[in-house]
Amino acid sequence: MNLFDPTKCTKVIIHGFNVNSSSPWIINMARRFAQKDNCNSIAVDWGRYSETLYIKAAFNSKLVAQITAEGLLTLLSQNKTNNNITADVKNVHIIGHSVGAHLAGLTGHKMATKLSGTKVKRISEGLDPAGPYFDAIFTTRSRRIQKHDADFVDIIHTDAFYGYNSDLGHVDFYPNGGRLQPQCEKGDKNLCSHSMSHEYFYKSIEAPDYFVGTQCMQWDLYLMGSCKNKRKAPMGIATPPDTRKRFYLRTKYKET
Repeated sequence: MNLFDPTKCTKVIIHGFNVNSSSPWIINMARRFAQKDNCNSIAVDWGRYSETLYIKAAFNSKLVAQITAEGLLTLLSQNKTNNNITADVKNVHIIGHSVGAHLAGLTGHKMATKLSGTKVKRISEGLDPAGPYFDAIFTTRSRRIQKHDADFVDIIHTDAFYGYNSDLGHVDFYPNGGRLQPQCEKGDKNLCSHSMSHEYFYKSIEAPDYFVGTQCMQWDLYLMGSCKNKRKAPMGIATPPDTRKRFYLRTKYKET
């Protein structure tokens, strides 16, 4: 705990189903935030609860969110004589992928409940929030990420099979229509596309204006150049907190 400074920005990264915090993208993102932005960088390892049947992992997310929320509140309140952590909560940015996206939302919700409505600054990922079970069974706010979970919730949709293909945040980005990603040419194209959300987000940390979306109602309208107001916004780390509604874009990012 001595390494944690509650007055700094805090980045909390949460992995998804059937993996753990040793995943390369988690390690790279956590290291990058610590080095580039001098932030507290926390990787939540819930592998014990996620490396099981999918339905069990989905149900376990509620328990893990409770533990994560309590842990973050404990960290933020250290060295506080009056337990007033309102300002420090506004330094918290939670990033979650797949089931971890819903877990991130639920963590933010539970923290706000404990703090009488004070919300964390931002939740991203939404990085391709999981679709199965969360779009049908978990239809209540007790399970799914929603825009009310933080001051600003931004979502990146990259797959319509494993991911959730409807708007969930203050702003929802749909690169390449939010379905199969062009980088995924071999193997399980849906699973690869599902993972591209965190690849895009990491790329945006390196190059904040690399991905730029256009506000539009539908992918087809975007392709035809018929979007109504054609407002632009960067996708990823640099998305302005006042960005709203749905954005589409084509990606040019190719893994090497």
